[in-house]
Amino acid sequence: MLPPRFLNVETADVPTEVHRIMPVSRLVELLTQNRNTLVYPPIWNDPYEAVELRTQQAYPLFKDSADGAIKVGRPFVGEPIRAGTLVYGTPAEYQYYCQSWSAADESETMWRAYSPNSDSVRISISANALLDQSSLALPDYAIYFGKVTYWPRNVIESLASDGQANRRLQGGRVREGEPWGRSWALSLLKKRDAFRHEEEFRLIAIRGQSLMSTKIRADLLQHEIDPLSLLSRVQIDPRCTKSDEIISEVRHVGFLGEITKSSLFEPPNLHVWNSSHPRDWIP
Repeated sequence: MLPPRFLNVETADVPTEVHRIMPVSRLVELLTQNRNTLVYPPIWNDPYEAVELRTQQAYPLFKDSADGAIKVGRPFVGEPIRAGTLVYGTPAEYQYYCQSWSAADESETMWRAYSPNSDSVRISISANALLDQSSLALPDYAIYFGKVTYWPRNVIESLASDGQANRRLQGGRVREGEPWGRSWALSLLKKRDAFRHEEEFRLIAIRGQSLMSTKIRADLLQHEIDPLSLLSRVQIDPRCTKSDEIISEVRHVGFLGEITKSSLFEPPNLHVWNSSHPRDWIP
């Protein structure tokens, strides 16, 4: 049985390693500053990120025809006249952060999407070690690591439009025996089918109850880690033309593990030996 910090995954499905494509400069920064960075998902390109936590509750406003006053919870003397809309912001705003990883095998699609200049690297780390270090570094946060589930677009839209359910979710109500932040984390693990090829896993940090009353509008959440103990290997974009420079740069900042260039675009061997004699046979 997995501890509750793993979500949407059975014991046998927890990947030994997860992967992430990033610019070399980001890897060097990670190795020299010993800081991991999570992001507030609404700033990502996908407009459907965290929709259940971002929906706002809207209510009609009416004024009294007798005295012109807008009344909420008070009886009207005259006739109610529509006077606009009252929109409540979400209490979940800036209370959660994520970092994306992938369990997918190497793919051309991922290289093109996340290495637009053909010079990025794909790092591989231990999911368990990342979770352990993040939990120690962020004691005031609920830390989860979960497998993203993929849904048809209309289902995601339906979830976003359920006002009552989202109001309960955003309020942070916790069922008896449920760890803090679990329902929010599960909602952050829903994406549209169009992203299924990414086979994404997410590191998720939910601000603890003691922090909820203090709202800080920060797009990034950083914490200390030991990257050399996490990082198992580095792979260079198969289209890259400056592999030697990248290897030198990464070695210079202390990484001694495996660094290879992807062989994804290496041509097959088309020189086939068509003889019953061995290649080194001399008559």
